[in-house]
Amino acid sequence: MSVAPRSLEPADVLSDVVTLYVCRLTPLELVFNTRPITAIIGYPVEAGIAMDLDTVNRLMHPDDLPGLAAHVARLHALQDGEIAQFRHRMRAASGEWAWLEVRDAVLSRDASGAVEQVIGTARQVTTEMRAAEALRASEARHRLLSETMLQGVVHHGADGSIIALNPAAERILGRPRDEFIGSDPGRESRHTIREDGTPFPGDEHPSTVAFRTGEPCHGVVMGVFNFDRQEYRWISVDAVPLMRRGETTPYEVYTVFEDITDRLRADRALQDAHMRKDVFIATLAHELRNPLAPIRNAVAVQQRRANDDPELAWSQAIIERQVGHMARLLDDLLDASRIAAGKHELRREEVPLSAVVAQAVETARPLIDQAGHRLEITLPQDAILIDGDPLRLAQVFSNLLTNAAKYTDDGGHIRVSAQLEQDMVAVRVRDTGIGIATEHLSRVFEMFGQVHDALDRSQGGLGIGLSLARALVEMHGGTISVHSFGRGHGTEFTVRLPAIASEVEMSQTPAETPVTSPAAAGRRRVLVVDDNRDGCDSLAAVLEMFGCETATAYDGVDAIAMTATFGPEMVLLDVGLPRMNGYDTCRALRAAPLGEGLVILAVTGWGTDADLRLAMEAGFDAHLVKPIDMEYLRQLLALRRDEVRRQHEVRLMRSGRSFGRAAETRDHDTPA
Repeated sequence: MSVAPRSLEPADVLSDVVTLYVCRLTPLELVFNTRPITAIIGYPVEAGIAMDLDTVNRLMHPDDLPGLAAHVARLHALQDGEIAQFRHRMRAASGEWAWLEVRDAVLSRDASGAVEQVIGTARQVTTEMRAAEALRASEARHRLLSETMLQGVVHHGADGSIIALNPAAERILGRPRDEFIGSDPGRESRHTIREDGTPFPGDEHPSTVAFRTGEPCHGVVMGVFNFDRQEYRWISVDAVPLMRRGETTPYEVYTVFEDITDRLRADRALQDAHMRKDVFIATLAHELRNPLAPIRNAVAVQQRRANDDPELAWSQAIIERQVGHMARLLDDLLDASRIAAGKHELRREEVPLSAVVAQAVETARPLIDQAGHRLEITLPQDAILIDGDPLRLAQVFSNLLTNAAKYTDDGGHIRVSAQLEQDMVAVRVRDTGIGIATEHLSRVFEMFGQVHDALDRSQGGLGIGLSLARALVEMHGGTISVHSFGRGHGTEFTVRLPAIASEVEMSQTPAETPVTSPAAAGRRRVLVVDDNRDGCDSLAAVLEMFGCETATAYDGVDAIAMTATFGPEMVLLDVGLPRMNGYDTCRALRAAPLGEGLVILAVTGWGTDADLRLAMEAGFDAHLVKPIDMEYLRQLLALRRDEVRRQHEVRLMRSGRSFGRAAETRDHDTPA
C-alpha cells in the first residue's frame, strides 16, 4: 500500500516559524493566534500554556520586562499603518534564552479613536541575534586589534581611494586621518621615495599593484614623509586584495605596514661598524707589516755575509722566526675578516690527506723543534683523498699543530692520527699540554677567544687561529671539535672532512714557471721605491747581494725621474707614497716609452682582495705583501714580464685568490 506524499501549504510552513495573533490592549489579553507563541520556543502545543500576563512575567527575561511596558505604551499611540517592533528574550523549553521578535499594527479602534486591538506576528530570531552578536563581537575585536596594533593599516575602496585607517597609520605617517580619507596612492606618492631617494611612483604603490594584478604584495620598502617629525620614515608594506568568489577583480585592498626606520638605521650602523672594522684590520696589518719589512731585509743581509759567530746566527734565526710568526698572525687576521665577510673562495682539488698534513707539519715544524717536542704521525697506508683547498686545509692543521706546540711544555708529545669513518676522514691532533678547563671548551672557537691566561704563554696569539680553523673546516663541509682531559692532561682536536671514496686521477694545479738562477738571469737593474727609507734602503741592499744593480727613490715623482735616468728593468714600488701614490706612479711608468716591457711589482702592507684589484687596474705585474718572501722575489728577478704575471697568478690561485679576479672594493682612500 503506497501513501501519496502530502504537499505542504505555505501556511503550514509559515505556522512553524511565525505566529499570527490579535491582542486586545485594554485589558491586555490575547484574543487569537494561529499557533501558541510558546510553541515557537519549544513548548508542546498540547501543553496548552496560555500567553497571559502571568506567563509573560514568568518566561520573559527580567531585563526585557521594562521594554515590554514601553512597547505597550507605544501601541496605544500607534498611528494607522505604522508598525511597532519589539525584540525580547523568553525562557525556551530547553531552559535557554530564546529571542522573539513581535511586529504590531493597529487592527481596530473604539468609538473614541483609541487603539482597541492590534494584529501582529511573532517569530523566533535567536539564530539571527546570535549571529549579529557574534558579528558585533568580531567587529569589536578587530577594531580593538586595529586600534592597538603597532602596524599601520589602510583600507582602500574599489576605486583605490582610502576609506579608513587605524591610529598606528596616523602615527607612522604623521598626519590626521581626515587628510587621508578620499585620497589615493597617486596623490600620496608625492610624499614617498624609494630606497635610493628617487620618487616612488603611484602606479607602483603596493595597493595599486594589488588592485591591478589581484595578487598580494609583500615587503615593499619605501620612505614616507612624516609631517609631525619632519623627516622620512622607512616602512615595509604588504598589500592584500579582497575578491568575491568567482571574481578576479578586487573590490577592496588592505595595506599593512610597519615602521622599520630604527631597524634600518641599526642595520646600517652594523654595516658601517663592519666596514670600519675591516678598514681598521687592513690598516693595522699595513702599519705592522711596514716595520717588519726592513727588519727581515736587514736580517737577510746579515745572514748572507759569512759569519762564524754562533750567537749572531742564533739571534738572526730568532728574529727571522719571529718576523715570520708576526706575518702569519697578520695573515690569519685578514683571512678571518675576509671569511667573516663572505669574501673568501676555496680553490678545490682532489688532494691526498698525507700531502696536506705534510705541508702543515712543514709550517709548524720550527716551533715544534724549538720546544723539543716529539711529533708522531700515524696515517692509513691507503691514500685518502679529500676534495678541498690544499692550502687552506694545511692552514687548519698547521694552526692546530702550532696551538699544540705553544701550549705544551718543552719536551712534550704531539700526535697526529687519521682514520676513515664511513664517508668521512677523522684527523686527530692530540698533545700532552696544559689542557683546557671544561667550562672553557665552548669558547675555544670564538673569535679572539682566550681560554688560557695570557700570562701563561708568551706566544698566546690573538685568539684567531682556532676560529679561522673552524670557519675553513665548515666551508669544506666538515666539523671540528675539541676534547680536553682536564687541566694539565692535554687536549685533542678532531677534524672531520668528507673523503673521496675511490681514488681518481688527481686534478693538476698549474705548474709554476721553471726558474733559472739569478746569476743565469744576468745582472738586473732594479729601482726600489718606498717612502720608508729603512725599508727602501734595506731591500736595495738585499737585491745587491742577489747580484742586482739598484737605485732608490722615496716618492712617486722621484721614481718617474729616476726611471728615465737609471733605466731599470724592474721596479719594486710601494703604493703609499707622498706627492704621487704608487698606483698613479705605475700608470705613469706604463705610459713612458720603456713602460711596456718594464716589470713593476707592488710592494705594500695592504693585502686585501680590493688591494689586489687596485694593483691590477693600475698595471702592476704582481702584488707582494710586506715582509717580502725573499726566495720568491729571487725567482721573480729571473723572469720576463709575461712570466712574472703567470707565475704570480699561479701563486695566488694556490692561496685561494686571483690577481685578475679580485673584485671587491675598499671604502677608504688610497693608502698612505
